[in-house]
Amino acid sequence: MILIVGIIDYGDENTGSGNLNSVRNSLFYAGCETILINDPDQLKKVDKVILPGVGATKHVIDSIKKKNFDEALNENILKKGKPFLGICVGMQVLATHLTEFGEHDGLGWIEGKVINLKDTISNDRIIPHMGWNEISFKNDTLKLEKKINRYKSFYFAHSYTLIPVNKSIVNSTVDYGKELVAGISFDNIAAFQFHPEKSQISGELFLKWFIEWSP
Repeated sequence: MILIVGIIDYGDENTGSGNLNSVRNSLFYAGCETILINDPDQLKKVDKVILPGVGATKHVIDSIKKKNFDEALNENILKKGKPFLGICVGMQVLATHLTEFGEHDGLGWIEGKVINLKDTISNDRIIPHMGWNEISFKNDTLKLEKKINRYKSFYFAHSYTLIPVNKSIVNSTVDYGKELVAGISFDNIAAFQFHPEKSQISGELFLKWFIEWSP
């Protein structure tokens, strides 16, 4: 049976497309069939789900809720257990509390908040954190470190960072003047701050891991 990965297209005039084409092309080269999902009902037809993200968390979460993706994601991911990958803002909106452009509720899958980097790192660091940086694994319950081997440098582009209450869900960190969350995982959910679709061979190996991942 052919594995089908659904990439959520929540885009509107405020959010754009969330790097959809880049993610889709990267999955194609990693050897996977994809569907762009712009209707929540389409989530029923896919085996795995990716929530990409660029831009502001407020605009992204507003668009997700406006298009009723929040309810469909809760049904397909939390209840039915389909493997899920959040990318960049697609990780941040999983939190209970968002702070970009005011105070907002996220999807609430992760108890915690998303705050501006300027509120947590030293003043000598440029914001946004943009460019290549190496991640450090806290655990390898995902078997990801084994998959990517020595290719641990990924492309980051973010001004906000996730602060989860439960530190045990943090699977990897990145050093940017301070240890920041690079990735989280629990049950059938994995999410990462970096952009695998911009990370060349590291990203290709990462996406191959997600295709093969069976939580």
